[in-house]
Amino acid sequence: MDILKVMNQITASKIFKYTKYLLYTFIGFLLLLVVLEQFFVFNTSESVPMGIYKYKFDRNFVKNDIVTFTKDSSYDRFLPEKLGRYYIKKLVADEKSVVVIKNNHIYVDGDDYGLIYHNDFLPQLLTLPIKKDCFLALSKTKQSFDSRYYGQVCRKEIIKKAVLLHEYRK
Repeated sequence: MDILKVMNQITASKIFKYTKYLLYTFIGFLLLLVVLEQFFVFNTSESVPMGIYKYKFDRNFVKNDIVTFTKDSSYDRFLPEKLGRYYIKKLVADEKSVVVIKNNHIYVDGDDYGLIYHNDFLPQLLTLPIKKDCFLALSKTKQSFDSRYYGQVCRKEIIKKAVLLHEYRK
């Protein structure tokens, strides 16, 4: 009987050590994810190349930068599911750009960015002015959730620049 008692204690000790190891591993993994989130973003949307992006800590945002930004949650109604805390898009127009809406298409400096599906936020004007320190974030991907829905992205809403490190394809 004493041998059984000793074996149970050894087994319980091993189980405790293994459980402790798993718990520490899990906590370490969560901490690693929190740290990685400060430096990298994973994009699964087709509106910019899908892949792993490294954040660039540069607050000088200009046209053609790929950036992450936030928008008011009222725009979530246009999405089938919440995609994450931030949006990642390319800034295609600034206050110097010529933005024209013609035949329900949006053009930036003569380049066609496609149909406007919900034009509640972009008025049906011939020319759309972009405010100072604001941009249009558009994609040529069909039905992209971009400035067609939520309008201009202002500098104060932009979190960070993102630079593509590794692209993955379907």
